[in-house]
Amino acid sequence: MRLAFYIYYSDAFSGISFVEILFSFFVGLRFDLASAMIVGGIFFLLLLLPFPFAKNNFYQQIILIAFSIVLLPWLFVFAGDLLYYQFVSRRLSFEIFTVTKNFSEITRMIAGGYAFSLALFILFLVAVYFALWKLLKKVTSYELRVTNDKLQMTNDVSDSRFKKYSKETLIFISAIGIIIVSIRGGLQLKPLRESYAFRNDVLQLGHLSLNPVFTVARVLFKGDSESADFFPTEFATETVRALLKNDEEFLDTNYPLMRRKNSQSEIRNPKSLNVIIFIMESWGAKNIGAFGNPYKPTPNFDSLAQNGMLFTNFFASGQRTIQGMQAIVSSLPTLLREDIIGSSLEQNSFCSLGTILKSSGYQTLFIHGARAGSMGFDAFATIAGFDKSISKDDFDLQHAKEDGTWGIFDEYVFAKANEEFRAMQEPFCGIVFSLTSHSPYELPSKKFAYYPDSVSHYRYLNTLRYADNALGKYFASAKKEKYFANTIFVIVADHVEGFGEKNMLERFHIPCLIYSPNHIPSQRVNNVFSHVDILPTILNLLNITTPFSSFGIGADIQRNIPSKNFALISDGTLFGWITDSLFLVANEERVIGLFEFRQDQQLRNNVLAARTHAAEILWQTMKCYVQVGRNVLRENTLFPRQ
Repeated sequence: MRLAFYIYYSDAFSGISFVEILFSFFVGLRFDLASAMIVGGIFFLLLLLPFPFAKNNFYQQIILIAFSIVLLPWLFVFAGDLLYYQFVSRRLSFEIFTVTKNFSEITRMIAGGYAFSLALFILFLVAVYFALWKLLKKVTSYELRVTNDKLQMTNDVSDSRFKKYSKETLIFISAIGIIIVSIRGGLQLKPLRESYAFRNDVLQLGHLSLNPVFTVARVLFKGDSESADFFPTEFATETVRALLKNDEEFLDTNYPLMRRKNSQSEIRNPKSLNVIIFIMESWGAKNIGAFGNPYKPTPNFDSLAQNGMLFTNFFASGQRTIQGMQAIVSSLPTLLREDIIGSSLEQNSFCSLGTILKSSGYQTLFIHGARAGSMGFDAFATIAGFDKSISKDDFDLQHAKEDGTWGIFDEYVFAKANEEFRAMQEPFCGIVFSLTSHSPYELPSKKFAYYPDSVSHYRYLNTLRYADNALGKYFASAKKEKYFANTIFVIVADHVEGFGEKNMLERFHIPCLIYSPNHIPSQRVNNVFSHVDILPTILNLLNITTPFSSFGIGADIQRNIPSKNFALISDGTLFGWITDSLFLVANEERVIGLFEFRQDQQLRNNVLAARTHAAEILWQTMKCYVQVGRNVLRENTLFPRQ
């Protein structure tokens, strides 16, 4: 089936070397083995049961008949995927849920437009089931037979049977292990998933390595990605475009979010500037000195904030690192129960920061101190256009200390980042991920235990202060480097830590600072922004006019107030829609609350009853945003395949 896929879409692989194609087939064996065990593993085990009845001819025939029945829908999945790929440029996955909803329409479509393909598939089914029927006829009984000669050679028949059953039991137990490991795709930290097929940014090679049994089985296990058909498509699209448009031109009706900026940057020679983003683990705004925390655990960040562009109403898109990562790097909000990183949606064509800047001549680097493969960072970095990814495996562990849980302490990661940036050719883009200020809040030594146990959450505050200290050391070193003067730094949290927050707004309120003393004047931006606004903001600052897709609005240096302010936050159950003065709490079925958060920061006064019309407008806008977002992800129409 992979060969059929390759032949059918041969044009998509033109210009790619034979070695790369061959290697994609080799990588695909891992997914094939997982798929074979997903579909047939239980039947293999039933045939290997260490009991006499499992050797019976009739029993084995029943198992093979059951297997042939279960196999049939998966063969239809293969056929459907072969035709479906041309529409969405990725393998079949959650679309399997729409089959039952639109069975008659799909049947008519296949019969009318794909009659020849349908005939070929029927011939293929006939061939497969003819082979299974021949196999069924050849099944013979493997019941235990002990000849008279063997009986005479042993004094203990029961002992001989015991050894045989022991051997069969061992084989059965081993088979269970093999099946589990095969479905996991190996013994790596995270189970096999779609992103492991994408070893570079040539997405079609990753698609070639995948197979639809694996992608569909994954989504069947996880459940349906939420559909969103609240409004007519054209109305929802126009609403979202009006929301996002910020001196930009939308380019293609098939890609609702794809656009190009028109205005010029305020920065002189902006395209020559480097970009470095520090993603700080669990930095909630209420814990930062610059936001009024009385313990002042972040003196270095606070000092930088006095000379940078500090966003005072900045919000995380979700509540976990993966959600923050996809929003910061690819401007993808949290719209679904499942994350994009680690889901079948990783196959999609994204418009990530690394990819955009690479097209403008940038070198790209992603560095973190966790183990390779942890949280899917390395695989996602490749998809997002980062040429090089550095993880714990790339550190000298005789010099760099690790916390024993997550990975290398921040000061060593930041120091290595400085070494890497020093050696890179400019312009470059670097993502540096911090992980120390995360439970269980370990420190490299007791000298960093600044707060005593009498202080509430002292362990977290100590690791927060340590991470800030590592940040201070980095900037002290970086200021001596040649690249520093030509760099835009972004320091932003991935999410709030998750303790002591009094309301939903606090659970998503995070710090964000853009720091470039030679190019960006110090200022406090009080307008509402979120993770998804980072990518378009960077493109604004660099004056990059390459087409891009984004769920956010970019801020400028002087004109930092876009025509419409908003942020979408999600905790997996509820959405929060934040505008310049109002905070709406709702789900897809109803509005739960409306708050004037500027005056009511504790969200104690629900003004929904008094402002039902305003709430209805906000709710409608939010649902349009969710609808367009979910649909471009489901249909792979975020950005054209490169």
